Amino acid sequence: MAKANTTRKKARHSNAFFSFIKENRLFSLMIFAALAFVLKNTLRNHLLSINAVETTATVTDHTNPIGNNNVARQFTHSYLFKIHGKAYHGNTQSTEYKPGDIVKVKYLPAYPDFNEIVESR
Repeated sequence: MAKANTTRKKARHSNAFFSFIKENRLFSLMIFAALAFVLKNTLRNHLLSINAVETTATVTDHTNPIGNNNVARQFTHSYLFKIHGKAYHGNTQSTEYKPGDIVKVKYLPAYPDFNEIVESR
């Protein structure tokens, strides 16, 4: 009899968890999105650290705003590189780069959208 009570308690706890998820869909969606973002970036960084290939890119005049600071209006520039005739881009993550600068980037050959700048100023 004690074993049956333990099984029922576990089932109630499990049902309570899924009920919470079902009733709080927005919260659940936010948690899922945060986990997906963290996992994507972790995977991206790991793959870039072991499988990356380097190439050169040109800094473009496309700007990326930094944060929510409307007063300072700081921004970074994007860079562009081509692999097999297809263009890929990334963010320099630095205000030091200017359009026309040549930078070294690394990317994944299997998925060049995973890329980052190698040299920093």
